[in-house]
Amino acid sequence: MKGNSNIILEEIIYKGAEASLFKGKWFDKTVLIKQRIPKKYRIVELDDKIRRFRTVREAKMLIAVKDSGIPVPQVYEIDLNAYWIVMKYIQGKKLKNILHLVDGEKRRDYFKRIGKYIALMHKKNFIHGDLTTSNIIITENENIFFVDFGLSNRSDSIEDRSVDLHLFKRVLMSTHGSYFNECYDNLLGGYEEEYGKDSSEIFERISVIESRGRYIEKEERKK
Repeated sequence: MKGNSNIILEEIIYKGAEASLFKGKWFDKTVLIKQRIPKKYRIVELDDKIRRFRTVREAKMLIAVKDSGIPVPQVYEIDLNAYWIVMKYIQGKKLKNILHLVDGEKRRDYFKRIGKYIALMHKKNFIHGDLTTSNIIITENENIFFVDFGLSNRSDSIEDRSVDLHLFKRVLMSTHGSYFNECYDNLLGGYEEEYGKDSSEIFERISVIESRGRYIEKEERKK
């Protein structure tokens, strides 16, 4: 399947509600193509505008995050007619799929490094917005890459940093409960090491966010 003259779509990797991912070729490079799909319930003109805006926003975020020294796929091209972001294909495995296959020492190393990278993002005012073990790729030579910045934004808010970490914490608890303590402890350790003493305020806010959640759940049960 072909796109424009520079891009060849070879296979679909994932089809979601918001976007589809394809593996393909861009000139002589193996690439990942992310295409935002149309929403039939939206007016066509509005849908076009939203998809174009989100495509540009995500591509700009990827470029800015990479320029800050955080490992994310390199953006090669943006096609606003097809709503494509063409980026480097990262050969590796989702952290979610290999966490149970590695030993404790390697898990601790992964999460300490992940914590440092998240802290670096936050220091640069980048909020990922969807930190999960599915959005972290481990390559064959043990490099870490963060992917899927579709929900990312820029913010200097302590609350937004804490929410980013809190969502990741919930993913670890629900999906990787057996390894939660060692993973989360090393995540926070790496984060604190990179972010510095001000990280304590961020960690404290996580507890406040969790308290709110428990209160809402309690009120919902009363209804």
